[in-house]
Amino acid sequence: MANLFVPLDVNYAEDDKIIAVGPMAELLYVRALAFAKRARSNGHFSDSQLPIIAARIPRARTLVERNLDIGLWERNGSGLYISAWHKRNAPLEELADTGAAGAHKRWHLKRRQPNPECPLCVAEGLV
Repeated sequence: MANLFVPLDVNYAEDDKIIAVGPMAELLYVRALAFAKRARSNGHFSDSQLPIIAARIPRARTLVERNLDIGLWERNGSGLYISAWHKRNAPLEELADTGAAGAHKRWHLKRRQPNPECPLCVAEGLV
């Protein structure tokens, strides 16, 4: 699996919402960021995934409510959404496009092996 990273502003701890929720809800928030990135879910996670995210965090349900009340998360059907997800994370569709472009460059252009099934090879007239 490729290394994935979730952007976290170095000043995030000074955000009024982070200060207001307290350190354990902050930990839950940061774990949710990492989980959503790993799951490639565009900032969404289900209620059933909360035990994974909240492992070893006491009073997790109360902390979830804090993050919801303060606006770090939003309720979304049977799950939750990280409100600021798209401030620093590209939509999954863009990541897929970037991955396809990288694969095209590496495998088809550098090796001079165009692929007729690659839409970029076709668009560039290589096949």
